[in-house]
Amino acid sequence: KCEMSTCSSISLLLVLACFVSGEELGVVYDITVEPYETKTVNFPSVPTNKPVRVVVKSSEVNVSKPLLVTASQSSRVVLVQLPTVIERIAYTRAERTLCLPCPAQDNCPAYPVTVVFTSYSNVNTTVSLSVFVVNNYYLSTHTPVTLTAAPNAPQHFMFLYNGTISGVLVKYTSSDTTCALASIQYATCPDDSSSVPVGMYQWMERVAAMSTARKPGDDPQYFYAVVAVFPSGLSNSCSSVSVSSQSISTESSVASSKNVTLELLESLSEFAYTMGVLVPTVVFMSSYIIALVWIVVFDWIRYFKGSVFMLKHHNRHGNIQQPSGVDEADGRGGEEEEGVAAPRRPALCSVLSGAYSMEVIQPISRMELSSWNIQAQDRNQSVMLDDDPDDPDDPDGTHDPDDPDGTHDPDDPDGTHVPDGTHGTDDIDGTNDDLHGTNDDLHGTSQPTGDHHVQYEYIGQLKFAEHLQPHNHYVWFLLSMVILYGIPAYQLALAYQMQFDLSGNQEICYYNFLCSQQLQISSFTFAAFNNVFSNVGYVILGLLILLLNYRRRNIHRAFERHNETLTAEEKLGVPTHFGVYYASGMALVAIGAMSAAYHLCPSRRNYQFDTTFMYVLAGLGIYRLLKARNPDITPKMHQTMLSIAVLILLVVIGGLYAPEEAGWPMYAIFSFIYLLVCVIVTVEIYYRWTINNCRSLKTTLKQARYPPDHKPKFWMVIALSLLNLIILVIGLIIRSSDFATYVLAILICNLLLILIYYCTVKCFYKEWKRDWDSMRPIAYLLLSLIFWALGIYFYLGAATDWLKSPAASRNGNFDCLVFKFYDYHDCWHFSSACALFFTVLMLMALDDQQRLTQRKALKVF
Repeated sequence: KCEMSTCSSISLLLVLACFVSGEELGVVYDITVEPYETKTVNFPSVPTNKPVRVVVKSSEVNVSKPLLVTASQSSRVVLVQLPTVIERIAYTRAERTLCLPCPAQDNCPAYPVTVVFTSYSNVNTTVSLSVFVVNNYYLSTHTPVTLTAAPNAPQHFMFLYNGTISGVLVKYTSSDTTCALASIQYATCPDDSSSVPVGMYQWMERVAAMSTARKPGDDPQYFYAVVAVFPSGLSNSCSSVSVSSQSISTESSVASSKNVTLELLESLSEFAYTMGVLVPTVVFMSSYIIALVWIVVFDWIRYFKGSVFMLKHHNRHGNIQQPSGVDEADGRGGEEEEGVAAPRRPALCSVLSGAYSMEVIQPISRMELSSWNIQAQDRNQSVMLDDDPDDPDDPDGTHDPDDPDGTHDPDDPDGTHVPDGTHGTDDIDGTNDDLHGTNDDLHGTSQPTGDHHVQYEYIGQLKFAEHLQPHNHYVWFLLSMVILYGIPAYQLALAYQMQFDLSGNQEICYYNFLCSQQLQISSFTFAAFNNVFSNVGYVILGLLILLLNYRRRNIHRAFERHNETLTAEEKLGVPTHFGVYYASGMALVAIGAMSAAYHLCPSRRNYQFDTTFMYVLAGLGIYRLLKARNPDITPKMHQTMLSIAVLILLVVIGGLYAPEEAGWPMYAIFSFIYLLVCVIVTVEIYYRWTINNCRSLKTTLKQARYPPDHKPKFWMVIALSLLNLIILVIGLIIRSSDFATYVLAILICNLLLILIYYCTVKCFYKEWKRDWDSMRPIAYLLLSLIFWALGIYFYLGAATDWLKSPAASRNGNFDCLVFKFYDYHDCWHFSSACALFFTVLMLMALDDQQRLTQRKALKVF
């Protein structure tokens, strides 16, 4: 029964109060609210520790004169207005779940539910009301819950931690792309409004996932999982959270409800987490054991046979002499055959470091040099580059009218020869006190200034000092670069990670949230430690390259010191570039370190951290291939560092301005600069960096002739030019937003083409032999190709894409692949680390089969 009361004095508002008590749950009631009336409905029979959901609906309300609905249970109050206007969309139906009066308490009393209607309309308003119990309100692990949410009907559920669970992964999945807001809230009562994100939240299309752990101390030992659909779902995308329409539309014009499956997965146990960290560490560290066994088994055997380099040749001529320092009286010399001394047993550390080579490698006799020279001439007689078919007296193209006996050296017109320098100290860079001497090769090339058309045929004709090469210092410059570049990179990445952790906004970082293993150290939390730790392979294998190169250098130094009296033409083997290999190992370590910095919070803003030292490693590979047969040509150090800096600057600018923002200008400017650089570099490569200015270029072009002097290099230059032109055209057409990867692809394509050229010319000159030294780089190449194939497969299965919006990127998230700890991208890290390792080993061993070939028989190309 209703009772009416009138406001005193000159009040303009007449309030009607109607009290209805004793209503039942789960029944739909049609209630008529008279003009300016307040009506209250009570539901006394509410179960203990079970929440209720209030549903109100009215087709007679309008925006100008709404109906206010207040639902309460004890101190929990929910206020709803009909129609509910959210982002200019009017909803005539509203649903809310009331919070429990005393959550996580077993002795909580039963409180009645009260619903109050207040009308601001001048006509009667009919509204339907239903209050029912939410039975599946409490979540449990591995028990999915399906719910339907809408902008006017958000949903929330509670999870209570028990004694064994320390953390869970909350997984939201849906079959449609309607935009929703998924959040986790630690509060006594959640805020399920879609317009104001609260707690830890993600915008969601098909997938959202958040990891959370039990809070310490007196914090609530429970949390709420909330789903609120955003009205902009009418655009079927979370790329934008705004509605362009300025007029208010009705609920029927927008289908914005969303079906979501909510599932909780328990976090990894401490044992599983430990195994996920230890297994890849042990696997990569086993490479050291493999290298150890390889060295001990093979090199120790070769030690007892006599010599590392001179084995078959010394045995052939019987020239192995007693190693220096062997005391025949101490009993360590062993039995001797005539002309052959039994070598002393080396210590294990001496074998591993290569230091024993000083006792093994013997000086080369002139008879051996003469024998190898005859073999080299026989091998190369039929494969001369500069053949001139029009000259009947010079079928192989090597005849010089000014040098009938073939002994004239174009770099040594007076007949005196300056031998190479010798190695000094035993430090990592191999330099000595003459580092700051007057050697021209330290700062540039030492080409003749007269005829720019001179093309050297053999390495023995070139003048250079191996111990004064700037690349010996690349490792130190690279280490400085890693420190100076890495410190601010880690500062920025850690700041992003802290913002991600403290603000609750998980749109900042692009993780695979379905496979992100958290690690908390003190107050700092690694949100995806698996993505960071999976870079350990780069570091471990990079350090192994440094050790292997250190050992190779010790052996090479021993060989050079025993034969330091040889002239440049008599020296053996392709000039080595240990500084390049040291820098390559350091670059591999830097790739792992900077990739870890990027994966602290991966996004478009810091992607250049992940690729910078990939550019450096690719550049070192190109440098090694071009430098091997042109050892007298050395770029200046400051020019090299400046080139890297300019390249990184272009990548940063390209990453900041996407094609949809910058469009043609960015790619056009880059293409023009790169095309100009390509023209200059290809001309310099062909003419061996003798073009110093426009006048020398003009002179060289006038002296150019066809067919070219160096056909393989000519066609390589043409192929390089066409390749880069095609890449630039593709870049201008596609204009990918991933500018950093586009630049990396350019460098990789150039490296592959130069490697193919190098191997092809070696085959042309019959430098490949049927021995282990020739098979080893091929084996490394095959292993690298296998791991590259695996790596590309995993890379293409990426779970994230920062070219898209965060919500769209999470659509590609998937569960862990290995040990329930690592995903596809982690496997890409493992595979690419192995691939890069074997690629560097292949470059190191590429010319080992020429270690016993005199340089006057080694071609320049």
